[in-house]
Amino acid sequence: MGTASPIIGNLRIDKNNLELFINALTGRANTWAHIGRIEAAIADYEWAIAAARSSAIGLFRRADMVLNLAGLYGEGKSDFRSARRLIGRALPMIDKKRAPALNAHALQILGNLNMKQGEAGQAMDFYRRSLALFRGSDDEVGRAGVLCNIGLICLRRCAFNEARRYFNEYLLISERIGDRLGAARALLNLGTAYSWTNELVAAEKCYKRCLAISERIGNKMGIGIACGELGLVAKNRGRPGQALRFYERYLAISGEIGFRMGIGIACNNIGDIHYARREWRKALLYYGRSQAIAEKIGDREGIAICLGNTGKVRLEQKKHRAARVLCEKALTIFMALDKKHEIADTLYHLGLILESMSQVRTARDYFTKCYKLAKEASLTDMFRLAQEKLSKYQ
Repeated sequence: MGTASPIIGNLRIDKNNLELFINALTGRANTWAHIGRIEAAIADYEWAIAAARSSAIGLFRRADMVLNLAGLYGEGKSDFRSARRLIGRALPMIDKKRAPALNAHALQILGNLNMKQGEAGQAMDFYRRSLALFRGSDDEVGRAGVLCNIGLICLRRCAFNEARRYFNEYLLISERIGDRLGAARALLNLGTAYSWTNELVAAEKCYKRCLAISERIGNKMGIGIACGELGLVAKNRGRPGQALRFYERYLAISGEIGFRMGIGIACNNIGDIHYARREWRKALLYYGRSQAIAEKIGDREGIAICLGNTGKVRLEQKKHRAARVLCEKALTIFMALDKKHEIADTLYHLGLILESMSQVRTARDYFTKCYKLAKEASLTDMFRLAQEKLSKYQ
């Protein structure tokens, strides 16, 4: 007696073609993901996973699909709870001895989730374990991705030369295997490594190359993020009008693809332009929108950035007590995240606030802390600002 063809969704699929159907779905899902269509990618992966239950596809393949779906939820939608739940489903399916690359992939995704939630120490542990497994496999894509992730943590810790080394290795692998999306990401991160040391010309070149690749492959998320970074460079080079246009494009693209973290970042950056123009009401409006999104998705770094920026507006409005409370809250979060540049910047602004409140001794203490941290972490911009302030107290 024959077996009936399985019904997947509203379709009846011939059992002999089921594996081909699943391959087509996952291929299309990966294409959606590459161009930033996260919801469409998730829908296809969920459909493929449902189809796999009616097929002879092994646990290895099923685990791989579930891990890819977890990555989309965590990295594409910042839905960390769903991502962790899916990883929990996948891990029991993996034969760790026979499939080191798949196990490495799971560890990498766990590292990504910790990274997005500001837990850099735990993320680094997952990444190092993942990289060791990838080095024992022929999965160059996976190895390149982990190199990038480790580089990002080095960047957060202001180990700029080390970060560039990892990003350059990531770029070389991506170009060798024809991974244009990976090359774009490597260039984006290299640009940031240059931007944070105020090497703006080198940063702009990297970001423009990243934008060009992202536009060629139709990667909307990549286009948006590159626009955001080019906006930052334009602002720092004294081109606020150009910066605002880049930020508004980032905001529009992020809204179009449902990238909530991107919406939050773009709103914060637009707030910065209004802050520079002393348009306090508009600045507070955009900072408020950004903070609301950061709180909704659990983005601790985003929350801290908005608290600090709102504190700076309150300082300009001479609302010193409110400014101090906001910046102290931001400092607490930045210290927990070990964000050295942001810590130094917040220490400096707390010094300005206390100085405005005529609490000179406490202000000098904050400037001194900023000076020492900036010197230790090679933060040239913050070092210069703190040094100028301390020279007035000599």
